[in-house]
Amino acid sequence: HAVSTVPYYRQLFAERRLRADDIQTVADLAKLPILDKATIRQQGDNMLSRRWPKRRLRANHTGGTTGTSLHIMADRDTQPWQWAVWWRHHERFGVEVHAPFIVFAGRNVVPLRCMNPPVWRRNLPMHQTYISVHHLTVQNMPAVADYLMRRKVTYYSGYPSAIYLVACYFLDRGMSLPHPPQVVFTGAETLLPHQREVINRAFSTRCADQYGATEQ
Repeated sequence: HAVSTVPYYRQLFAERRLRADDIQTVADLAKLPILDKATIRQQGDNMLSRRWPKRRLRANHTGGTTGTSLHIMADRDTQPWQWAVWWRHHERFGVEVHAPFIVFAGRNVVPLRCMNPPVWRRNLPMHQTYISVHHLTVQNMPAVADYLMRRKVTYYSGYPSAIYLVACYFLDRGMSLPHPPQVVFTGAETLLPHQREVINRAFSTRCADQYGATEQ
């Protein structure tokens, strides 16, 4: 499929005098260069299959947690499937679709020029409160902690590194939530063992890690 319909791979195989049939085993993959983000950026539309109708494509981009955001295309059915996978994961822990939650992630829901509290925004249709990780500064942490103490939600979700910072703040000050979340869903980064232990202890809950990436 790639050699037949994707210009980048058609040219790559021609330059290396390879045919699609030359790739039969895992060992044969060494005949091809490792695909990195720089190549995807340089090649642009040459990475797209000519067999795939453009009307089915949707533009998306990664969060840029490893440096620079990567713009990619996906089939229009990809995102609904991803949400279905996530909600199946949530339901394993007794969390229903419309349960209220707080997310700690990287979208600029609060402009970066505004660095003072409140550093969160309510998304009422989704029963979501979004806390900007870009605003989790030393100065803002007391306001964030106070807000969490006042809210009663079913679960937290977001980057483990951000939730870990908040958890450390609570533990360092001997604070505990009057209404702990039922579960903390982490994703987008690797959840490290010490982060899991601190989050569970600080919020009297349990972490449920999921693999989340825009390159789904």
